[in-house]
Amino acid sequence: MLPNRLYSAVFNDSRRCLVRNRKIGNNRTIGVGCSFANSSSSFLVVLGSPSLLLSESKICHVLKNVSKLICFALKEEAAPFWKIAAGKSDVSILITGIGRQNAEKSIRDFLTSNSPNLVLTCGFAGGLNPDLKLGEVVFELTDRRGEFHEPQTEKKIRDSQSSSLREKLLAAGAKPAKIFCADRIATTVGEKGKLRAETGADAVEMESEAIHAICRERGIPCATVRVILDTASEDLPLDFNQIAKPDMSLDFGKLAWAVAKSPGKIGALLRLRKQCRLAAEHLAAALSRVL
Repeated sequence: MLPNRLYSAVFNDSRRCLVRNRKIGNNRTIGVGCSFANSSSSFLVVLGSPSLLLSESKICHVLKNVSKLICFALKEEAAPFWKIAAGKSDVSILITGIGRQNAEKSIRDFLTSNSPNLVLTCGFAGGLNPDLKLGEVVFELTDRRGEFHEPQTEKKIRDSQSSSLREKLLAAGAKPAKIFCADRIATTVGEKGKLRAETGADAVEMESEAIHAICRERGIPCATVRVILDTASEDLPLDFNQIAKPDMSLDFGKLAWAVAKSPGKIGALLRLRKQCRLAAEHLAAALSRVL
């Protein structure tokens, strides 16, 4: 068993791993970092002292005293927050992969050996409300514990926690919103308009409903916190549903072919990349004020 709240893991494949010893005080700890060729792999990052990056499928011993779990679909969404959260020993980051199925598997695996007292499902969202702009952070708090008929004292504590989280999110500049969880990426203005008309939602993403459902089963408070990447009046440069693998990860061969057929899309793709960085930074800034 590794000391200082670290995972121990066995790596039995060809993936590259870097293991280094680090001295902290009078205790020798081990930091493990892994580099994967496939960027769509699901990773678990435990931030604290020291930080640790592992493939979730390789975890043998799991931290049990995590206080706050922050879920992202993609590592690009989480990247700015990693640095901010590095000093927060009670915060863990879980990269789930895109879509309900990936989110459900990742969160269930994590919760088999962990008991966080708060789960946030975070990342990018598409705007459905025309008033929402690039980089604006939106949130939705849903009472997922009402059906458990908990004692009145526990209900008061839970209500107080929810109210406190709402106040912190508002103070961080986040806006309350109705957020719809879709089965596919909304790529066009027309598709977004249809979703807005059918659901009344302000924003759309693809993971939160699955995460909320599992947290409801476990009685864990859960909230969605998302940042607008593409607005309601903006088409994405490509239909990413058409160039995704069955597991919703990006098929780089199909991407290359799509760009080769439409080289005029390169400029729009570069702008989208810049938008991703900006949106992720805005989200990280808001989360840093909340946690």
